[in-house]
Amino acid sequence: MAPSRKSQPDLVFSDQSARRPLITTSAIGAANRRRVLETLHRLGPSSRAQLARSLGVNRATIATILQPLLDSSTLVEGDPVAPSEAGGKPARPLWFRDDGPWLGAVHLSPTSSWLRGSPSTARSTR
Repeated sequence: MAPSRKSQPDLVFSDQSARRPLITTSAIGAANRRRVLETLHRLGPSSRAQLARSLGVNRATIATILQPLLDSSTLVEGDPVAPSEAGGKPARPLWFRDDGPWLGAVHLSPTSSWLRGSPSTARSTR
């Protein structure tokens, strides 16, 4: 006996969903860079290993995301930090360059407003 058509739901596609493009690899890369930079700003100067642990990815993934930011001097490497008792290679904390741009946000609404900003030299406040 043939299965009933009523047991299989019909898929419905709107014209609008057919025209919406997939997420491009460059958009995914931009989103990943944004997450790494946000995490770095929240944690303060951090090693690649610390960032990888914080974001739940491996060190190779972090290195791939960070390399263009280092090449463009958006981020700089600090002096090596002594390895832990477990040994290993000395970590080089990454941070925003001293003469980098200001980062900030403004919220304006009929009932409230705020301004939040952080100069790239926020290292001195950590």
